[in-house]
Amino acid sequence: MAEMEAPRLKQAIAAKLGLDLADAPTMLTVRRHCRDKDGQIHTDSTAKRVTILLYMNEEEAFGAREGCLRLLRSPNDLEDYAVEVPPTRGTLLVFPNGPTTWHGHHKFVGPR
Repeated sequence: MAEMEAPRLKQAIAAKLGLDLADAPTMLTVRRHCRDKDGQIHTDSTAKRVTILLYMNEEEAFGAREGCLRLLRSPNDLEDYAVEVPPTRGTLLVFPNGPTTWHGHHKFVGPR
């Protein structure tokens, strides 16, 4: 957790995305399970400048691609995606937050 909040990571992300994150607060959330209502198409809170997801699930749990996060091109079609990211161990996804950074996943209940 300390490494996720360390200035070194924030600086690397700021440089990669071309953003000034020097005064941006850090918020860490740990989740273990997806609920029935999770995964709907959404953007993140405008309070967040960048979304960083670190997945820690075993690969075999997602062989059928259920629960894979999709970065979407529009707010109304889960099938119109630019990339699909399996939520498996060691996968780190970083993207700038904004009014058009729609993402979501198919209904999935269980560890994710």
